[in-house]
Amino acid sequence: MKIPASLRAIYAERRPIYARLKAEVDQRVIGWRDPRWHYESRVKGEESFALKIETGRVPVPGELEDFFAATLVVPNLLALSQAEDLVCQQFELRSRRPKNRDITHKTPDSFPFDDLRLYVAVRSDTRYPETGIEGITFEVQIKTFLQHAWSIATHDLIYKSEGVEWPTDRIAYQVKAMLEHAEVSIAEAVPLAKNSVLSKTTLDILRIKKFATIIRQFWGDAAPKDMRRLALNIAELCKLIELPPKKLEQHLREYVKQRGGEPPSNLSPYLGIIECLLIHETERMRAFLAQPPDRENPRRVLVTSEIDLPAGLDLDTLPRAILVKDLGI
Repeated sequence: MKIPASLRAIYAERRPIYARLKAEVDQRVIGWRDPRWHYESRVKGEESFALKIETGRVPVPGELEDFFAATLVVPNLLALSQAEDLVCQQFELRSRRPKNRDITHKTPDSFPFDDLRLYVAVRSDTRYPETGIEGITFEVQIKTFLQHAWSIATHDLIYKSEGVEWPTDRIAYQVKAMLEHAEVSIAEAVPLAKNSVLSKTTLDILRIKKFATIIRQFWGDAAPKDMRRLALNIAELCKLIELPPKKLEQHLREYVKQRGGEPPSNLSPYLGIIECLLIHETERMRAFLAQPPDRENPRRVLVTSEIDLPAGLDLDTLPRAILVKDLGI
């Protein structure tokens, strides 16, 4: 595309300043953002700059508000406000689009681009010398991972096409509508789960919940945050050795009682339960561990050197035991 020399000159003059602004903002945002959030930024290219100026919506071409733009991507809709508050703490807010969190220009039957955009600037600080980037407005888009995925997947369809095409636009915004529905479902999953249509469970889930309750009963705050994985792990093992939850609870009560009322501090909850089963259900565990793993049931059991084994139980001869000794496996 042919770009007038006057616009090229403005771009060439301003780009180094915005490149310095990018470097400073990148360093700051990466320092305070949640590590689970995604961050990216860019300085607008010359052709994109010229096309934006030609819209007639930029009163001062050299001060294009998204000459430098950053994107902060958060897990879901519930995290948008947190991210917005952090950005406003770190930078000076100039304007916001949409202007109000509770008012939108979108009609109920339309799904145009309307992601949160903050127009901010680096504040001047009298404690430090001016660097030339203070007070320059730049854009920070804050969006969810689903919104970001839509932007990436449909960008070329909407913005890089050779012309305006109804079918491609239609497809892009149909997808946006579906993703918005998914976003709302994720954000409101807890109250939605209480709906009578969805308020159901299965016998397997009820059983896993019983094991989770047993683990919390004996380990309390020492239990892992990922209780689902641990409870499922123990539930599967107990099913394989045909041990009901109530029986495991009885064994753990005796096991903990023999140790002064507390589970061993040198073992994880999983390994503590394994030690308990090896002591109180030795024959069930021996019978299971003696079976060679196969494609139908590849399950094995981790046993580390910290576990006290009952007398006469030689795990070296049992193929389903994964032994981790002091110097390795």
